Amino acid sequence: MKNCFCFLTILIVLTTSNNSSSQSITAGVVAAGDYYEDINPDTTISQPLCSLCSDSVYLDLNKDGMDDIRFYTYFRYVGVNQGYFYNTRAEALHGNFQVVCCQDTSNVCCPTPYYFYRLDTILLNAPINQNLSFNNHGYMHAGITQWQVGPTESGWANIGDRYVGFRLVESLDTLYGWIRAELFSPGPTGNSVDLIIKDYAMNDGMYVGLNQFADVNHLEIYPNPASDHIIIRTSYNDIPINQIEIYSLLGQLVSTLNKSESLHFSGEQSYYISDIDNGIYIIKLSADKTYSQKIIKH
Repeated sequence: MKNCFCFLTILIVLTTSNNSSSQSITAGVVAAGDYYEDINPDTTISQPLCSLCSDSVYLDLNKDGMDDIRFYTYFRYVGVNQGYFYNTRAEALHGNFQVVCCQDTSNVCCPTPYYFYRLDTILLNAPINQNLSFNNHGYMHAGITQWQVGPTESGWANIGDRYVGFRLVESLDTLYGWIRAELFSPGPTGNSVDLIIKDYAMNDGMYVGLNQFADVNHLEIYPNPASDHIIIRTSYNDIPINQIEIYSLLGQLVSTLNKSESLHFSGEQSYYISDIDNGIYIIKLSADKTYSQKIIKH
């Protein structure tokens, strides 16, 4: 993780509960009201040729403090005259999360009858909605050595950026989203597989982005939900903040908490929001970098 000196902007977005039947998202596109996060720097997991080796990355997509999906690679030696295999998978970590995939019964991967769920390679601008097939896990890549069949792939390796589609049930809402990834086999690092996770977007919901500042170890905003004021706390001694703004989900500026050109503070500072109507907002805080977090005003 990079240790950066932050230029902060806080953005607050008003939203309402969505009807799950109307939700949809387009792969690679961030529409008005969608939640987006750039994974910077890109996260890479790799699979070397070693017995029982594995690598993984966990993502909390809606920032509610609970991981939703795990991408992982693993390598396994099966036995003499049977060979070894390596795989790359995406796995849901709780019952409210699923990925877009389909059941593959072609049986090209193994010498005995077998089927598996293949993670769909979704193209740019493809719709992701309730009309697709979902499951709690899916294979992105499978390589087999020493069997009669050659290496098999699920349409992910060495073809550039593709999108993992997913859905997340949040209270009464069903939210759809995409994760942009690229898979190499062999990988640029010299390993059997390199999977690069780049960014993602999803429909906005009640809890999406609620705890985003918690990922920034030097910055915290509380209480959340809040009634008449919020407190911004930093672990740095002195942070120059350009401005702190509150926006609606439609991008409308609701309030500017600090109109000065530059504000330096350390420790924590309180800002009053009693003049803002009850609802869900996004705070945008700008320093050398921009941060945003959802906050509930009640």
